This record gives sequence, structure tokens and C-alpha cells, in this order.
Amino acid sequence: MATGYRFVVRQCETDGKTTRLRVANEGVAPIYRDAWFAVGSVRSATSLRGLLPGEEWSIEIPAAPMPDGSDVQIISDCILPQQTIEFAFFNEE
Repeated sequence: MATGYRFVVRQCETDGKTTRLRVANEGVAPIYRDAWFAVGSVRSATSLRGLLPGEEWSIEIPAAPMPDGSDVQIISDCILPQQTIEFAFFNEE
């Protein structure tokens, strides 16, 4: 049974300076703490905290990722350094 948020990156694109993500919450609840998508240590200005189930947002990060998106992550001040917030990555091009 689903018990929380489930973030899915539906699209990821970059112009070499800014990364744009289209992100959905396919879970059954929002995340209750601030968390941000980031490229390396550069995070977006938009927290995922208000992304409700069934909603989709466009998020910009002022950084360019590796071509395979491997350096895109979700970061939060509320988790330990060794912890991660998982998400699915389905790039629809």
C-alpha cells in the first residue's frame, strides 16, 4: 500500500546554464519537510514541500547536469548526510 510521496521526473532538459525539470508527485501524500531538487550542491529555489499528489510542477535549477542526469538529486536540511530521498526518472523527450 502506498503511504507517502513518490516524486517522478518526467522531463529533464538543460541549455548548458539552467536545468529544467518537470516533476510530479504520484504518491498519496505530500512531503512534510522542505526538500529541493539539486544539481550537485546547487538547489532550486522551489521546495517540493507543497507538491500535492496528482500535481506536476516545472522546477528550474541554475546549473547544468551531466547528460545522463546522474547528478540530479533531492536534498534536504532535515536528513542525515548519508540519507537520500529517492525519486523516479522517466525522461519523456
